[in-house]
Amino acid sequence: IPEEIISFVDNDNFYLSLMQKADNSYSRGFIIKLKNDVGINVALNGWEINMSANLKTLFGLDIEQAASVNFLDNTYQGVAIRYRNFPDHFLTIDYAVVLEANGDKYLVVTNSKDHIYSIIDRLR
Repeated sequence: IPEEIISFVDNDNFYLSLMQKADNSYSRGFIIKLKNDVGINVALNGWEINMSANLKTLFGLDIEQAASVNFLDNTYQGVAIRYRNFPDHFLTIDYAVVLEANGDKYLVVTNSKDHIYSIIDRLR
């Protein structure tokens, strides 16, 4: 995670997430509580240039097989999601800043659409 993102992170609240997919493999992700989110979207957009390379090992990505050159927009339950597909929609980078019901905000990054949807459902 680049330094520009680290400055927003609450160091005491970092979670790894696994979710079993239909093919019995696992989607991976992480959830980080944010201590401040003012300017986080600008920092995340800047990270998009290197995000695929930074996450390729953790997420099992072949970045040469990206289905889209740039990150694209999506929404789920009113949450703005940025994503980049690789060979199929079960192998992606999806990220969002999610506002929990109690007001806490989290950066959620996963490697499947279903995984980020599941986390959003649980946080909201």
